[in-house]
Amino acid sequence: MMRKYTGPTGVKSDGKAVEQLATLARARWKAVSLGTYADRDMRGKPEVKSVHADYRAVDLRFPTAKARKRAMQTLAGLYGIELIVDYAYRGPLRRAYGRAWRCDRLAWRDLPKGAVMYGGESWANWLHVEVSPNCNAEILDREFRATPK
Repeated sequence: MMRKYTGPTGVKSDGKAVEQLATLARARWKAVSLGTYADRDMRGKPEVKSVHADYRAVDLRFPTAKARKRAMQTLAGLYGIELIVDYAYRGPLRRAYGRAWRCDRLAWRDLPKGAVMYGGESWANWLHVEVSPNCNAEILDREFRATPK
């Protein structure tokens, strides 16, 4: 189901959903959380708060490309997930600098150079994942656990 992408709202959540997502990713894919809450501006966009400042984003590093790919397949379209950015993606003929999935288009799009810092770098093996402002941690947990491993 297509939903509106909210982006940064300036309204802090309680962080339960994004912390639960980090816990679930660690248990299933051995992902390491690189951080959730951080009251900071978006990288390269001074004066525009990051969704991390709303306590609705997590950066997850994966031990393998296969684990990262499985996570993307599971999370894209899952209850409460609004945005996924895959930093390491280079695309066909190395013409992309990362890629992003959003809930308002239900599709992945290649990112141009400079759209995200470190985009397209093979060592940037993490995903940035954002949850909706009204994402309920218990429902997210239930929906996640119902997905194939």
